Amino acid sequence: VVPVQEGTVDGYYRQPNEPVASLGHINYPILSGWNGGTVVWEERQASEWQYRFMAANGAWTWNVRRGAGEARSVIDVNDLQFLKTVYALMPSLQPPWQYQCDWTPSA
Repeated sequence: VVPVQEGTVDGYYRQPNEPVASLGHINYPILSGWNGGTVVWEERQASEWQYRFMAANGAWTWNVRRGAGEARSVIDVNDLQFLKTVYALMPSLQPPWQYQCDWTPSA
């Protein structure tokens, strides 16, 4: 998937003679199951793949565990640590982009 995105001109996929395009986007689970299980990614590989995909003007979303009930907007602490590690290993892109791993909801 990453090499295909890197092969696009501007991050978009187009059909010949069609006026619309679709942005390359990945939505990968971090875990062995969609919303549960154990982390299956090695941080360096995750960082490299995400960096390469985004450097090719694509969008990347990680599926993470969240709490239940009133805590449903809170990312699981282990998944949050994984994201922080992945982002810390990632070289910066130009123009800079922003991660929001340290954001906490207001009371």
